[in-house]
Amino acid sequence: MKNDDEMAVIGLDVETGGLYPTTDALLSVGAWATWDGTGREFLVHVDPDTQPGKEIAAKAAEVNGYTRERWQQAGQQPLLTAMAWLSEWIAAKKEQRPAAVLVCHNLAFDRAFMAESERVSGYTLPGRYDWRCSMVEMARQMDVGLLPKGSASLQRLGELSGFWQEHGWRGETHEALEDARCAAWGWQWLAENARAGGEPELKEVA
Repeated sequence: MKNDDEMAVIGLDVETGGLYPTTDALLSVGAWATWDGTGREFLVHVDPDTQPGKEIAAKAAEVNGYTRERWQQAGQQPLLTAMAWLSEWIAAKKEQRPAAVLVCHNLAFDRAFMAESERVSGYTLPGRYDWRCSMVEMARQMDVGLLPKGSASLQRLGELSGFWQEHGWRGETHEALEDARCAAWGWQWLAENARAGGEPELKEVA
């Protein structure tokens, strides 16, 4: 996919211990910038033991492959360290491309866990008004006939946009960095699809 500096995108994805940010742990955060440069990728595994009162549901661990041993081998970090690193990384990317948007596929879910982690850690992520939702835009394009009706999942966005074919199919477990890359790639593809359909610009409705 052609990179477009006017449509610079930072994809972000989280893996968690469940569905509820007030009771379930943040387990990993992945982010990926669409433009070339140093530090293009970001990935941190978060130590659940540094999140008192937060849990990991067995079903969630099946989805993201969490085990204590695997997270320790990945160099898990305390929540405060993870949030400090993420805040610094996003700030550096926004300095490189001030107009870059921050894209999550399921924005309501990912942003809720980020908001809870900001509250607990005291770190505020840059780009407060720059967040976008690729799932909402995907559904909108299906509604107006720019995409065939079907699932609005990240899996399907990756298939329609050619991401999985280009970068390798999604593994058995969800990985935050891989899914962040797919969200960023998919957002750029959706923007191109909207332009090809005669829309002057991508209409964000989230």
